[in-house]
Amino acid sequence: MYIFLILLISIFQNKLTHACEEEIFPYIICSKHIIGKGSFGVVHLATLYKNRNSQIKIAIKKITHYKDEDEQKLINKEIDLLNKLSNESIYFPKFYGTYTENKDCTKCIIMELAYKDMHMFIIENYTHMPKIKKEVIIYNFFRQLYEALMYLHEQNIVHKDLKPGNILIFKNGDKFNLKIGDLGTLSKAGDSVTETQCTLWYRSPEQILWDLYPYIPLKHDPSQDIWSAAMVIIELLTIDPLCRGKFIIQGEEKEDVIGQFMLTMKLCHGENKVEYISELSGHIKDVDKAALYSGCQSKDRQYTEEIERISAFNLANGSGNSLITTILNWDPKNRLSAREILEKFLASATKKK
Repeated sequence: MYIFLILLISIFQNKLTHACEEEIFPYIICSKHIIGKGSFGVVHLATLYKNRNSQIKIAIKKITHYKDEDEQKLINKEIDLLNKLSNESIYFPKFYGTYTENKDCTKCIIMELAYKDMHMFIIENYTHMPKIKKEVIIYNFFRQLYEALMYLHEQNIVHKDLKPGNILIFKNGDKFNLKIGDLGTLSKAGDSVTETQCTLWYRSPEQILWDLYPYIPLKHDPSQDIWSAAMVIIELLTIDPLCRGKFIIQGEEKEDVIGQFMLTMKLCHGENKVEYISELSGHIKDVDKAALYSGCQSKDRQYTEEIERISAFNLANGSGNSLITTILNWDPKNRLSAREILEKFLASATKKK
């Protein structure tokens, strides 16, 4: 009787917004256990009861700012995209529906439960694995990440905030697969950049430069995702973010955008980097020019060693060394597309077998 009452209460508290979903998913019990936090709110662990004998663990993303009109538009966009993408591609989490908690107008998105995000996977799993298993995981993640981007980019969509915390890892036995999360940041390719959404350490050079001088026109472009994805893959090799622009004030870590640009330009490949800064010199403050030129002209020993380490790693049976460095081109026009990357990656891997 007690269990029946709990389930009955749950039905009314967690009613789904779509009638078809009500028929498939009779009720949900959301636990107090929080498995993720962000600026949007929190993610709770929950149980979806299909019937008396069938249940699955799910995630419920609770957005606490849903009263705000702009937030509503953003969240509704994420819901629509999640519904669409999860039905069309294996690289996005399954979407089960939504409901609203009327007591505080919290919007709740019901979706597939991940094993953990890539950030936690690197810390808790990956660092303790033998090298041979790491190679397999990097090979698979490289392919899956760029296949997901190929799907998005060929629909003229840009993610804008790829980083380990926004990539979800799913476990099937002893195998790991990834899916891309946080779809609220997605935009149309070609739209003008009006704010920075990509996390600093994963921004492309042109995104960082726009951060410094937002009056220099910049449009959302797939090449920016290509850069961010490469930095994610490199993080699997280096364990920590490779470019970490920061400074410490009274023990508190602050973002250092100029420092990030310098680090990024030391890392990236391609010709005419200095000429690029010269072309923009009319937009750049004199106080910044020396630092920016320095970043373009020198190769820091730390980054030379890291690139050598990456090149030495047997990614995709040897295909990864030149491929990673080719992707890290300072000029977005000279970066490979996701399809081109996959063609080179898979062709080289097949040739090596």
